[in-house]
Amino acid sequence: NGQALTFSDLAGFARQAEAAGLDMIVLDDSAPHSAASSSPFEATTLVAALATMTEKIGLVATASTVAHQPYNLARRFASLDVISHGRAGSNATLRQNPCEAANFSRPEGIADSDFHRRAEEFIGIVRGLWQGWDAEALLFDKAAGRFHD
Repeated sequence: NGQALTFSDLAGFARQAEAAGLDMIVLDDSAPHSAASSSPFEATTLVAALATMTEKIGLVATASTVAHQPYNLARRFASLDVISHGRAGSNATLRQNPCEAANFSRPEGIADSDFHRRAEEFIGIVRGLWQGWDAEALLFDKAAGRFHD
């Protein structure tokens, strides 16, 4: 009908998917192309909200390597992992939508080989940030008042 879905609509769909036994739902994220976009929500924000409305279903947010910076995205998904109790997932997209490129001041027309190399580097940086702490660095020593080394 051309109207954007409300959060109540999306939460209802997520609960129905969970009740039906689906393993996960994947939420696309792209810059709105018009006022009649199907969802006004940014995917990672929506995953955080849906995590509070569901208990078991995996919640995967799509994020463009063109539209985000690795540090900010790594931090956002690390937070989602905690909020969702381990049910959040990330889906990096290599989309080069002209509307998004303009919104985020990213160049259009990048050669495919360079575009894929940049996306691979982006994903590697995000993974490295997630693994930034060695397990031995976290001490949790209440008696000594030390959390990390």
